[in-house]
Amino acid sequence: MYNILISGYYGFDNIGDESILRTLVTSLRERIPDCSLTVLSHDPAATREKYGVEAVERMSPLAIARAVRRCDMLISGGGSLLQDVTSSKSLHYYLAIIRFAQLLGKKVFIYSQGIGPIEKDADRRATARALRRADGIVVRDERSAALLAEIGVPAERVVITADPVIRMKKTDRAVGETILRRAGVTQDGRPVVGWAIRERNRDSRFVAEVLRSIRWLKETYNAQSVLIPFHYEEDGEVCRHIASQLPDDTAVCLDEKYLSEDMLSIIGCMDLLVGVRLHSLIYAAIMGVPLIGISYDPKCTAFLNSVGLDKLSTKENFTAELFMPEAERVLETGKEQVQCVEVHMVELSRKLDTNEKMICAIMEKSRKHTMQDPQNNTEKKDKSGVRTAGAISFV
Repeated sequence: MYNILISGYYGFDNIGDESILRTLVTSLRERIPDCSLTVLSHDPAATREKYGVEAVERMSPLAIARAVRRCDMLISGGGSLLQDVTSSKSLHYYLAIIRFAQLLGKKVFIYSQGIGPIEKDADRRATARALRRADGIVVRDERSAALLAEIGVPAERVVITADPVIRMKKTDRAVGETILRRAGVTQDGRPVVGWAIRERNRDSRFVAEVLRSIRWLKETYNAQSVLIPFHYEEDGEVCRHIASQLPDDTAVCLDEKYLSEDMLSIIGCMDLLVGVRLHSLIYAAIMGVPLIGISYDPKCTAFLNSVGLDKLSTKENFTAELFMPEAERVLETGKEQVQCVEVHMVELSRKLDTNEKMICAIMEKSRKHTMQDPQNNTEKKDKSGVRTAGAISFV
């Protein structure tokens, strides 16, 4: 049995990150049946129930130390964990776990992460030091690989694949149809347009332009818009506000938390998906739904480019005047877009197999080394026989 510990932004009801965990767990179990999985989570009980894994509190130093000591490999990822735009504190949290695992002689694998931006010199140095010692590094786009090379991680050690969520399987639309009907979507042949925005300020210029765009969709196509909070805690308030400014037959807000599979089914019911959230765009691509991407981060642009598309605009530059002609074009030629995206998605999904192949190779090498030198142990023991390797702390 090979014990794997998974570190990431899990247990926060963020559909994107929960989708990453779902695909990661499924892929590991399919390709490495003799593995035991433990996840560092904000909500260990919910994570255990959803995924059938062991889970421990992600902010408990004692629980983390025990989990790291028990594991054979730490998997860090996916998502955008190693960046200091959110805060340096977040970056150093993930680096601390990586360094602690390395200190105990555990294997460390970076799993299809989006790296950066990392702006502070000290943060760049700390990231480079930790990743140069990693046993495998896989990133999801060329921008991440370029950043690692820039901060001093040898380019030959970095492999580029794709976002793990691309592996999610297309699902039946029946669940989504039921959820939408319950939420008040008429489903009477009118076009249904999904909006997966990322915004906390309901008085922002972006929200005003979204409202103008939704009104135009109703006037021009008699379309009904659906506000979809991909990160319920962050997006819910603004989505509810937008829906409240419009008649019920113009827009509704999905005001519940959904499992990733349910959300995939919901997206599959759209005639058009307008996405700011990265994983809403990926969901639309999986389900064969025409999409318009609005980029709030280079990772969104990178994904759109990887499937043969370009962003409509950045979030800051979005206007109804930009949206209207693009919506007309995509609604008219959506089938052609979907066919193009599908070809790219097959190739991206194939690339993702690299992660498990590398993990298996690292495991096999480790087993051979253990068989050749069973006495080898990088951990030290104190007089009581308890393994020690320094304390773990989160900066």
